Amino acid sequence: MRPAAPERTEGGIRVLLVEDDTFIRIMLEDTLVGLGHEIVAEAYKLHRALELAKSAEYELAILDVNLHGATAFPAAEIGDTFTVTAGCDKSLATCRDRFNNVANLRGFPFIPGNDAVTGYANTGDKNDGTSRIGS
Repeated sequence: MRPAAPERTEGGIRVLLVEDDTFIRIMLEDTLVGLGHEIVAEAYKLHRALELAKSAEYELAILDVNLHGATAFPAAEIGDTFTVTAGCDKSLATCRDRFNNVANLRGFPFIPGNDAVTGYANTGDKNDGTSRIGS
């Protein structure tokens, strides 16, 4: 059982942040701090997340469900309650349809996978070389 929740900082929430993707972790930290919250502890591996979930003084834990192939559920079970929310899959369709946020999509909306390196462009399929936007 983790320690009782500490006093809340002025208007902000004390946050335990567990995320294995460095860029996402930095973005989350910047966003949370920008909103007036305090990151009191961070982890990117399950064993460290478990240690911090038991010892850190926080009010909210934000956990990446998949940490290098291990699920973060054991760390989530240490707290009182938790909610699992699916994140963005970095596709234009999800950004547009689910979040109505195409204007803020960063980078190329169709990041090719490994198959793009070894595959061939084929007329009529999704990798035919034509635009995927607005077609």
